[in-house]
Amino acid sequence: TEDTVDVVAPTVNITGNVNITGDVTISGKLVVQGIIKSFTDVIAKVISLFGHTHTSSAPGNPTSAPLP
Repeated sequence: TEDTVDVVAPTVNITGNVNITGDVTISGKLVVQGIIKSFTDVIAKVISLFGHTHTSSAPGNPTSAPLP
């Protein structure tokens, strides 16, 4: 359509800062060499990084896997 730009190439390199306003969808893996910062919660499947909990049978014992 008129408001779309398609770039088709095996590799696209961008040098410099990139600012994106809007949603981003990635189909494939994301490889990052550096720090990932989020100013809001991060959710993996249904597990919230900010709000998830763990259980433990007693102090000093190993904890469970993250709970939603």
